[in-house]
Amino acid sequence: MSLRPRVRTDRPRRLTTEERLAQLPGRATALLGAGWEERPPQAQAGANVASAVLAAVLAHLDATQPDHTTTALPELAVLAADALELDDLVRRQVETRRRALSVAVDESLSRLRRFQTSAELVDAACREAAQACGLERVLMSRIVDDSWHPWMAFFQDDEAGARALEGARADGIPLDQLPHERAVLETRRPMGVVVEAEETALPLASRTGSSAYVLVPLTPAGRVVGFMHGDHGSDGRPVDDEDRDILWMFAEAFGRIYERVILLERMARQRAHVRESFEVVETFMTDLATSDIELVREDVPTPGHDTDGESASDAARAIDALLTDREREVMEMMLHGYTNHVIAERLVIKEGTVKSHVKHILRKVGAANRTEAISRYAGAVRD
Repeated sequence: MSLRPRVRTDRPRRLTTEERLAQLPGRATALLGAGWEERPPQAQAGANVASAVLAAVLAHLDATQPDHTTTALPELAVLAADALELDDLVRRQVETRRRALSVAVDESLSRLRRFQTSAELVDAACREAAQACGLERVLMSRIVDDSWHPWMAFFQDDEAGARALEGARADGIPLDQLPHERAVLETRRPMGVVVEAEETALPLASRTGSSAYVLVPLTPAGRVVGFMHGDHGSDGRPVDDEDRDILWMFAEAFGRIYERVILLERMARQRAHVRESFEVVETFMTDLATSDIELVREDVPTPGHDTDGESASDAARAIDALLTDREREVMEMMLHGYTNHVIAERLVIKEGTVKSHVKHILRKVGAANRTEAISRYAGAVRD
């Protein structure tokens, strides 16, 4: 005798929530007739159908005399009960998915906060947005001179769609040709866009093949500087309000992160500039404190010297005497054609310090530029 539990095969299969939702419009049409068929299309499809059927049943009962509904009342009650149950199930599913997406977005933003440069941040933004928000394709764009310019994109398994945007990167598309983007720019509010038949010629729709997408503004520092577009692919399911809201949440947080990174980069550049200025001043003060003081006029030759017959060795020694030990090292490397960067690496000093030494060398040698200084010094040494 087998101890396995018996599985009844005569019991009908339990319908899924999606299958029960799909049956509701037909049941509503059979019981309510025109009272349901006059509902707008968006109320007859998707997650809204349960609440729409419930509202239609209640409206029908309110508008109909009780004696006329006696025969259909049990069926209407069952339909209303099913619609109420499904509406609750759908709401709970949506809430569960929303919480899961919120967690994914928080984790994605945490990763983005670790980037130290704006270039790294921008490179990762679209990929992180798509993965966190459950979207197939995400496009980030900029507004330049009242034109829309694609910037970065993550099109999973859709290289053709990504390449189709290449032509718009440099030239851009005037915002006058993109009414939805223009509306978001003016209102600073996100929207879900369903591309109508007459709108298929819109540049964005025609290039990517998208029939429905969500559109959210990017507002670092409180100003709309670009957009994020997202969809489920040209052949994927339509976007919904949940897609719009979750991408907007991501875009708002990304804008704040981007603003912070840009400010840090600007502060770093200013800090480097100030540090270089102090190094130049420090080098100048050091040279001033260590240089020799001579009681001689530069325009009068010292006794016993014949300026016309001054030897080449005297000229070389005279130039060397003007320079400090460090400046002579820099001058020798300039003669070999080394750049400031290479000189800094070889002498183990900062590039700003090398620039300061070069300025002092030009002033002391009386040269207008680096080439003239090298020519004078090299000529004196060769002669």
